[in-house]
Amino acid sequence: MAVSKSTRQARNRFFAVFVLSLLSVLAAGCSRGNQPICITVSNPTGLIRNDEGISIPLGKLPSSVRRNGMALRDSAGRDIPFQIDDLDGDGRPDELFFEVSLGPYESISCLCYPGEMSRHAFLKRADAHLLNQVVPGLQGAVWESEWLAYACFDAQSLNVYGKTNPALLGAKTIFMRGKVGTAPVASNYLRPGAGMGAGSVFLNCGPGSAGNERPFDNQAQTTYGLVASGPLRGIVDLSIKNWQTQAGNVELSERIEIDAGQRFLKVEFHAVHWPDNSIPLKFGAGITSLPGQERLQLFDNRLVLTSQGSVIVEDPAKPVSAFLASALIFRPRDFIESPPGVDTIGDHLVYLRKPDFPVLVYYLHAWDRDGRFTSAAEWQGYTAELAERMNNPLEYWVSH
Repeated sequence: MAVSKSTRQARNRFFAVFVLSLLSVLAAGCSRGNQPICITVSNPTGLIRNDEGISIPLGKLPSSVRRNGMALRDSAGRDIPFQIDDLDGDGRPDELFFEVSLGPYESISCLCYPGEMSRHAFLKRADAHLLNQVVPGLQGAVWESEWLAYACFDAQSLNVYGKTNPALLGAKTIFMRGKVGTAPVASNYLRPGAGMGAGSVFLNCGPGSAGNERPFDNQAQTTYGLVASGPLRGIVDLSIKNWQTQAGNVELSERIEIDAGQRFLKVEFHAVHWPDNSIPLKFGAGITSLPGQERLQLFDNRLVLTSQGSVIVEDPAKPVSAFLASALIFRPRDFIESPPGVDTIGDHLVYLRKPDFPVLVYYLHAWDRDGRFTSAAEWQGYTAELAERMNNPLEYWVSH
């Protein structure tokens, strides 16, 4: 049967309208699918928070982030540096990490764009390496931010390297300029052992110094695993096994992290095997200086050490005068006991009477040549502020 011209025109108009409507629906759906995810970050304190980290499990974000990546931007459309890390070693990304700066009680919105790419490469501001990647056969790890570098040789005993300029210099610079395991010759580093020891972990298995047991004294087995190496944080896992103490066999795992823009190491301790929860866990921080020039203060959430003494920077025959400072910040802080004073093994010790694992400890360090702190009063104010910040982390909400 013949179809009239008017009928064909009507069908064509209907088909055109249908196609346009379908395309409009599909376009609207695609538009909704590409809408950014809003991450609101809030400062719960009256303190200024500069370069402070935010960690968000990827399970809180669309699954496409795992598959196709993402871009992160502020409300003005500027890229926010970030990194995505595989924290459990299963080959799948687990966590988004980025840093923000906030004023007192301020909140900001960060926009996550799944499937998009950042417009610019990110400057590397933090790093971590295993030492056997730098010197074959040498066990341990090195962490670095713009302000400090830390190294851990064999078992858990940290060395700190001060800097005179805020730049990332790299593990090869630190360890290949001098005799491995001692001091680098680079003039912008404080020689480890000549001024500060970053810290150690002990068990208190008996009275006095004889009761302080350290992993490297007991030939414990230690292994290191690299988790993340920048651009904003470096993370290394340390496992301590077969630590034979007077109290029995101890096994600990530690996740050690350094963040861009910060002058501390964050260490989270987990007990794999702990023979008795009544055994105090000790943390040490040391400063070497002239006799009578050290000052130790214990507060409810931190131990603070300051010193004005002579330290070796380059030439052992030419020590220079320097202001040195160390501190430990604790979470939880309910278990802190007053330290007994200077121990014969040379460390200042604080105790966690009955460790409630996981235990979070921050190792902080500074010296006057980096230009940030020049007096005990400045360091005291900084550690008090940082302790409040660490015990009141930034808050965030994810809105789909």
